[in-house]
Amino acid sequence: MARLTRKQVLRIVKYTRLKGKIARSAATESFIAGLENSTLVGANLERIDLIGADLAGANMQGVDLEDAKLQGANLAGADLFGSYLVGVGLEGANLTEAILKRANLFGADLESAILERANLQGANLEGVDLEGSNLSGANLQGTNLQGAYLSGANLHGANLEDIDLGGASYDSTTNWPETFDPEQAGAIRED
Repeated sequence: MARLTRKQVLRIVKYTRLKGKIARSAATESFIAGLENSTLVGANLERIDLIGADLAGANMQGVDLEDAKLQGANLAGADLFGSYLVGVGLEGANLTEAILKRANLFGADLESAILERANLQGANLEGVDLEGSNLSGANLQGTNLQGAYLSGANLHGANLEDIDLGGASYDSTTNWPETFDPEQAGAIRED
């Protein structure tokens, strides 16, 4: 399993950057494809651009990805326990079976993200955009979803025990577990 430091990641990314964006060259594609199963524990990767990166199975416990760009990234099975993901862009990302336990995702954009069977126990998802996201079978026990946007989200079969939905919004297209009452948990229906 490769272990990359922030300096190594930035060195690889630096030569492929073009005006702040990763150029999609053959070298960049092989770099992006080569991060699966990497060890990036505790790395500071603030504001890094890893759009479409393959980080499947990566050990990223405690990583700082504040304001990072990970749209369309593959983080299936990645371990992001206790990571700092404030303001991160994860639109359309695959986080199937990812471990996000106790992670801070305040204000993150997870629109249309795949979070099937992900472990988000005790995570902070305050103000997160989860429009159209798939959270079926996810563990959201004790998660803070205050002010989250849940329009069209699929939460079928999710563990919502002790969840805080104060001020979160949802609509008729949001799919909740059969016996769960979102309004009792503090969510507001907007349609």
